[in-house]
Parts: sequence; C-alpha cells; structure tokens
Amino acid sequence: MTEAFNNMLKDFRARTYLSLMKFIRRTVVTKFQLRKEECSRWKIEIPPTVNKKIVEANVESRILQIVHSGEGEYELMGLTRAYTAKLNKKSYECGFWKISGVPCSHVLAGIRHILWPMWN
Repeated sequence: MTEAFNNMLKDFRARTYLSLMKFIRRTVVTKFQLRKEECSRWKIEIPPTVNKKIVEANVESRILQIVHSGEGEYELMGLTRAYTAKLNKKSYECGFWKISGVPCSHVLAGIRHILWPMWN
C-alpha cells in the first residue's frame, strides 16, 4: 500500500510538505468529483454492485425452506445448513448483513415471507 501511495506522489515527494498536502488534497477532491459524476448516472438509488448482490441473494433465497417461528423469527434451511433469523431484533446467524450492509439470502427469504401476503 505504501508503494502504491509513493508511486502516486511521484515527483511531489521531494517537494515541501505544504505543496505535498495541496497535491494530495487536489487528488482526493478530483477523485470524489469523478465518483459523484459516476453516481449521478445511476438509474437506481443504490450502487449497481450492491443491487447485483441483492439480486443474486434473492435468487439464492428461493431454494431455502422457511419455518416461521412467530414474532418475526425464522429458521431458514438450505441444502447444507439451517440458519436462524430474528428480523424484529435484526439478529441473523450468518452475520453477512451485519458485516456488509447488504442483506443475505437468508434475510431476503424471511422478508419475502413477510411481504408475500401484501403482493397477492
């Protein structure tokens, strides 16, 4: 990581701290502006990579068998393992949603079970 940072600085490394800090500030501001422009072209509210993960997890969630335990608690059985999800308490055994912020297939199966009566 240090090597990549030093490579980015190139000849600015030998300059004064003030000019080095100005260069770093300009680089960061430019990168933020480029990302802002990229985000403005999105057709949805969430990033495309996150949307792709949610769609993939949704497809995976369709093979899970759901056992509703009441009060927003579910046991979700997959091909190799069973997971518990307590949607009301935001407690999930696999922990993927808590770590990444993107719902996993287990949570999506529980959410679909809650919302299914509203869709039909």
